[in-house]
Amino acid sequence: MTLRLSLFCLLAALFLIAGCTRSPDETSIRAGGESSHLDCILLLHQLLSEEQHLSKLLLIKKESDALEELVKSISKTAAEHVPTLENMVVQMGKQSGALVLPPGETATRKAIAKTKQDALLAASGVEFEFEVLLTQVEALNYGTHLALVASNHAPNPERAAQLLRMRTDLLDLHRDVTRHLRATAKRLADGPDRRE
Repeated sequence: MTLRLSLFCLLAALFLIAGCTRSPDETSIRAGGESSHLDCILLLHQLLSEEQHLSKLLLIKKESDALEELVKSISKTAAEHVPTLENMVVQMGKQSGALVLPPGETATRKAIAKTKQDALLAASGVEFEFEVLLTQVEALNYGTHLALVASNHAPNPERAAQLLRMRTDLLDLHRDVTRHLRATAKRLADGPDRRE
């Protein structure tokens, strides 16, 4: 009972925090120009390159059909956008691994990835679905905003339009994942491990 209550409280707090965050104003988004554009493209490429392999998770653990369909949709969408991002990187005269993060950021990302990996491996059933969906809400939110900032700094309207299409695709997935996460959290709060 306390685990369910704790998870429900955590989820409620996350939704409260997400609802209270403000969108950056247009001036702060436009600050940074070409450097921001390149950084966002490289980070988005890295993220979607990882997301395109998300469906491999289903080889390890088999869960609900709804989760499987959602994970495959995320992988497919990411795989569709990776070549476009690779072309953008090449057009800017860079390589896809060209962004070097500060050591503290790299160490923090590794620690977060390890924590998430451990949580996914330890969980099963509805708790596993909850953990997968939680990681995807975070990843898709990040990708949506990377695409937005990159489009706002795009050197031409064609590239801005490509990035906005990516943003729309990621935002649609984010909405689907969030809806599924809410239903999964309710199932966790309601009782024993139940699959849809």
